[in-house]
Amino acid sequence: MSKQRKRFGQGYSFEKIFAYFMVGCVVGVVYETILAYVRHGILQPHVGLIYGPFNPVYGIGFSLFYILLGKNNDKRNGYLTYLYCCLIGGVTEYSISYFEQLFFHTLAWNYSDLFLNIQGRTTIPFMLFWGLGGYVLLKWVYPYLSTWIERIPYHFGKKVTTFLFVFILFDSVISFAAVYRQTERDDGVPATNLVEELLDYYFPNSVMNDIFQNVKVVSK
Repeated sequence: MSKQRKRFGQGYSFEKIFAYFMVGCVVGVVYETILAYVRHGILQPHVGLIYGPFNPVYGIGFSLFYILLGKNNDKRNGYLTYLYCCLIGGVTEYSISYFEQLFFHTLAWNYSDLFLNIQGRTTIPFMLFWGLGGYVLLKWVYPYLSTWIERIPYHFGKKVTTFLFVFILFDSVISFAAVYRQTERDDGVPATNLVEELLDYYFPNSVMNDIFQNVKVVSK
């Protein structure tokens, strides 16, 4: 008997989870950029990492939709899917905001002036939009995207996934380090080692403020 050919991303796999993460990262940037243009008339990408058009908040949300709801997606009532997506999106947005302030003393968003906000970290209307996005992803996009992923040649898919995973990991470490160093500079803390000196040189406040327009330093 001939050996069965391996299928990339078959079933409930890391490759698919990561694919949904990447889709969410890019969709989030597009959504945030359009929203900013509609609200303020400024067309400028709203990214969450220094390199590339990526917003990991949406990437985490999209991957959680798949991780928590993907297995029984075709059997679940649509209303329940929508409700669960609302909750997952709201908890994700709230949690990321909370831990960002806790560890980095910054806020990438503050909804305190918006209707039905929850401690300024998310809002009920935004949770409803999270639900809509999750519903569309799981009920409409998921079946086609899952099939398309499994059609990618196995070795090619593995190489691309590995490359993107390493790149996103590197991008995240650099971005978090640069943001943390920015908060230290704002508190008057001088660079004490080579890494901090390099961060000050390549990512001064002028660069950071241009990349992360919405990030605000808050008191410790």
